[in-house]
Amino acid sequence: MFRVTYIILVAAVIFPISQTAFGQVFKWVDSEGHTQFSDRPQQDAQAIAIDLKDSGPSESTDQPASVEGALLGPYAAFEVVSPEQNQTLRPAQQDVPVSLIIDPPLLTGHQLNLVMDSVPIAVDRAAATQMSLTEVSWGSHQVFAEIHDSKGDTIARTPPVRFHLRKPLPPGVLP
Repeated sequence: MFRVTYIILVAAVIFPISQTAFGQVFKWVDSEGHTQFSDRPQQDAQAIAIDLKDSGPSESTDQPASVEGALLGPYAAFEVVSPEQNQTLRPAQQDVPVSLIIDPPLLTGHQLNLVMDSVPIAVDRAAATQMSLTEVSWGSHQVFAEIHDSKGDTIARTPPVRFHLRKPLPPGVLP
């Protein structure tokens, strides 16, 4: 008896929850010929079942792979490897070394830009993976890299990296 009651109770709880994963939308054409959609039934409306469960990112052949702010475009790998995410730097001078991975190497006709705190910085093609940001102010910053095609359109982007630049500590003082 307990087992049957338990199964009925579980079914009574799970059934309404599973139904909330689906929504219903009604579609109709108004008097002016415009197609309308609503979650409330209308006269002459056709019910359309909508699956509201998160099925993850859609598969699109129009867009390159995109992960956590990254846009790989024609590149197998493109990321900022230095500084590391949330790294605290205490350099003697206000310089920040930046290292990138770009695979394959920067393609012909592509331009690399570094963006720090929403300010784009053009990068010399010869120094495409190793560079230094100079005279960076103390504090927290965000940096990412973008690759633009010959038209100036962004075709690849690294995920943003947040880092913290702090004044160097005097000798013998622990952070």
